[in-house]
Amino acid sequence: QKFWYGAPGLGLPPLESTSILNDESGTGELYLGQVPNGLTLIDNFLLARVKHPVGDDNLSYGLLALNGAGVASTFNCAIGIRSLIAISTGNRNTAVGWQSGGSLNSDDNTAVGYNALRGIAGESNTAVGSNALSIATDRQNVAVGANSLSILGAGRANTALGTDAGILMTGGFNNITIGYQSGTSIITSNDNIAIGAQAMNGGTNPYNGIGIGTSANGNSGNDNIAIGRDALAAGNFHNAIAIGLNSMVSGAFGDIAIGTSAINVRSDGDNIGIGAFSLNALTSPGATHNIALGYQALTNAASPIGSRNVAIGYQAIHAIPSNDSIALGSNVTIQRDNEFRISDLIQNVNLGVGFAGQAAAGTKVFNDNTDAIAVGGLVAGDLYVVGGTGAPPAPPGSAAVLAVVY
Repeated sequence: QKFWYGAPGLGLPPLESTSILNDESGTGELYLGQVPNGLTLIDNFLLARVKHPVGDDNLSYGLLALNGAGVASTFNCAIGIRSLIAISTGNRNTAVGWQSGGSLNSDDNTAVGYNALRGIAGESNTAVGSNALSIATDRQNVAVGANSLSILGAGRANTALGTDAGILMTGGFNNITIGYQSGTSIITSNDNIAIGAQAMNGGTNPYNGIGIGTSANGNSGNDNIAIGRDALAAGNFHNAIAIGLNSMVSGAFGDIAIGTSAINVRSDGDNIGIGAFSLNALTSPGATHNIALGYQALTNAASPIGSRNVAIGYQAIHAIPSNDSIALGSNVTIQRDNEFRISDLIQNVNLGVGFAGQAAAGTKVFNDNTDAIAVGGLVAGDLYVVGGTGAPPAPPGSAAVLAVVY
């Protein structure tokens, strides 16, 4: 039988009463809402319908919900106009929302929201949010958030959480995007992880990338890792690692940047900057294979950095161009190529180098900028290193001195 619930003022029975019509179809349908004179069903007047369709343990609520379910379709629940309308053999599906799961005929799908999971998707998809996974044709995808994975077609095993997460993805496998507009660089690529608002946003189809942080890893290359806001925010190169705020904003192949604004202007590849602002003003073409460790190490604010340099310490090799040089210590300044320098100032450096390893902690180094290198000490005590051509001063007590001058 059919049960019509009318409303006062429409010429229909009031809500507290019921008009019953004979229903020869035997479908047992319950209609709620406005019905025109003569009790002829017109969709435009219908507000809702409850139907117990054929098949075991199916339930629908809404116009044409579960309309095509057959005897082989079981354990389905459809709530909303046209929800699960195409189901004929699918099982264990749940759809809530207008046209949610509208073209599904597979198993174990969940769709919640307007137009969610509307396409002819395979099994085991979950879509929560308006238009989430709305045209998906494959399986094992999860989309939570309005428009998340909304144009994904033949992609599989992708996960998107957040409004517009993965909104440009049309294919691809095993991608994870979490955050508002995260993963919009991913089109058909695989194995990416984007966590944070607009993480991995702005590049073009990278593979095997990781971006964690707001706007992290906007690079178009493959096999890159970026952690921190705006880390590795742009570019088109591969095999780079950037950790820290604004690190490697513009890097190159094989670079490693760890620290705020490390390597953040340019690079020609295979440079390593560890420390805030390390290697952050590379400007010369071909600057490669440099290693900087320390705050502003190899920052080079005044002139181009060369290649194959090692700088360890605060502002080591800060402003002098060179190649193949090594600087150890705070504010060490290299004057030429192929130079090795330890400290420009008189200071304790604790070399711990000497005959039988007996050079004492607290060893003093004197450097007059003429590039002396001194190693050794015959007994424990102060080790003096003096640059230049003059004779070294006599050490206190019986401490020995070995000086090499060039």
